[in-house]
Amino acid sequence: MRIQDAAPRARGEMLVQLKPGVALEEMPFEVLDRLEVAGKQVLHVKTLQDEVALSQDPRVARAAPNHLYERASLRPDDLDERLWGLSNSGNPGADISAPEAWRITTGKRENGPIVAVLDTGIDFAHNDLQANLWTNTGEIPGNGIDDDGNGVIDDVHGFDATQNRGGGEAGGAHGTHCAGTIAAVGNNSLGVTGVNWEGRLMAVKIFPDDGDTCSAATILRAIDYADKNGARVTSNSWTGGGYNPFIKEAFENASALHVFAAGNDRSNNDQVPSYPSNLDIPNSVVVAASDRNDQIAFFSNYGPKTVDLAAPGHEILSTVPDQGYATFSGTSMACPHVAGVAALVASAYPEATNQQIKNRLLFGVDPVPAFAHNTASGGRLNAANAVKNDALPPAPPTDFLVRPRPAEVLVAWTPTGDDGWCGQPAAYELRVSPRPLGEEGALDEANLVEAGRSAEAGKQQRSLAHLMPSSQPRQVHVGLQLIDKVGNRSRLAESSVTLPACRMFFENDGWEATGSWTTQDLPGRPGVQSATGEATLTSRPIDLAASGDTTLYFETRHQLEPHYEGVTVEIALAGTDRWREVGRLEGDSHGWQIHRFPVHDFDGQTVQLRFRSSGAFELAGAAVTGLDPGSQLP
Repeated sequence: MRIQDAAPRARGEMLVQLKPGVALEEMPFEVLDRLEVAGKQVLHVKTLQDEVALSQDPRVARAAPNHLYERASLRPDDLDERLWGLSNSGNPGADISAPEAWRITTGKRENGPIVAVLDTGIDFAHNDLQANLWTNTGEIPGNGIDDDGNGVIDDVHGFDATQNRGGGEAGGAHGTHCAGTIAAVGNNSLGVTGVNWEGRLMAVKIFPDDGDTCSAATILRAIDYADKNGARVTSNSWTGGGYNPFIKEAFENASALHVFAAGNDRSNNDQVPSYPSNLDIPNSVVVAASDRNDQIAFFSNYGPKTVDLAAPGHEILSTVPDQGYATFSGTSMACPHVAGVAALVASAYPEATNQQIKNRLLFGVDPVPAFAHNTASGGRLNAANAVKNDALPPAPPTDFLVRPRPAEVLVAWTPTGDDGWCGQPAAYELRVSPRPLGEEGALDEANLVEAGRSAEAGKQQRSLAHLMPSSQPRQVHVGLQLIDKVGNRSRLAESSVTLPACRMFFENDGWEATGSWTTQDLPGRPGVQSATGEATLTSRPIDLAASGDTTLYFETRHQLEPHYEGVTVEIALAGTDRWREVGRLEGDSHGWQIHRFPVHDFDGQTVQLRFRSSGAFELAGAAVTGLDPGSQLP
């Protein structure tokens, strides 16, 4: 028997040749087209049967899959073998799959997306960059007049924010090197190619010629210029300084997608912030560096919460001033790979929003073990996935089962593929809400209790979601969506279950507030208490005399500046001032989160809870639950 091949094929479609005299009406398929092959009729059909089943049908002469074919990958004549980040001949696959992406787009020079390179400037005379420089067509070069009225004189190819004037010519090699990775001219028989063969590079110089530091005021001028002059993407291969609220506000309110280097301190950005990458704004992507072996580069910062993905950043060949080429290493080199792919996406899909481009970058990564616990996406940049023309979302998960327990639900499902029922494993998001998820705004207000990558299609997957306990049985709504490489989402799988009552010792009652607390009712969450600055919320005394295995639960939503603002959660014996820290909340929760902490050290005693906030913080509820002493956990 011939073994079925594993080549790509159109799902649910076959090519079939019937035996003479067989009537179409009796066949178990729908005819999509009638083709002629060597004088014989071949049917293009839609069917649930596979090649083996149809071939064994006595009415069928021959059957074959409707295979899918692709154009050959494009390789420009200047794809130097040292450009391993684009195409890694030494370790195939440990690259961004640029030749495969170039089948879809090689970038766009005419009215294409502008990439602003906030750096040391760009060598405007470099032969491998000149054709891809952004040109301000409203400005007449060298006449000393602000021809286009944008407030800057002679800003033909960019802006020198260090001098607050037109220009942006290279004062060092760093910016030119980054620009070459983004958009060195491709297929011109010269030097190297960038991620974009064609592009529009805007020079925005933030570092002076005689130094390696710049001021926050300079950066604010740079962001403002890039935004007002149409930058679609900004590339930011710089770090240092601390948190600056004005820089955060400027980046967040600019219309571009901002790509940030994670830093080169070999440290965890979740624990020790690096700016601007730790600004935690929705229109940004933070990049760690990978090496040619698909490992995290030895110098690279990382962070499973604060660093989004990895990209090639070790021993990267690119352009430098005076018609030169050189190899540099750093997250500075990883950042322009991602900025370049973001520009490819914007070229192929001009109407894509920042979030849609970001989704394509993050959901389209190649999952790599080295980045599974070092980045939020768990993978390395894949340009081909990011630009893929894919309008087919995953099919909704099947066998969606939810089993309630006190203060938690066990969820099980069988994943489909990332293209309908077939393809690679998709990502998923599991959410829980006090109201039906189909109601307006409910999905956005739901708790995101887990996100990750599905198991292989057809293999059952399980998850345990912790929920807020209650003294009364209550209904919750659990939803699951699968997400493919370009951010297409499956239909929502949803189930409603009733949670059994828990033994409660405290249930969001009896608070004493000081500072900036207010109370409001939100859909599905009555009595939410909000703080906007310095504030303290202290509970009434809670008697745990009859409790064992006591657990504290609380539900929050917060947007706090890491290491500058936070919420400290504490517990103490009632009537004392010896508070013990249970946990500390920082950063942006990106929606509602449920927290669960064991406090069984206080079983049998009377305690109080305290929340001390120094920023934007909302508390939807807090609860203390436990078991009868001596009983067993269910």
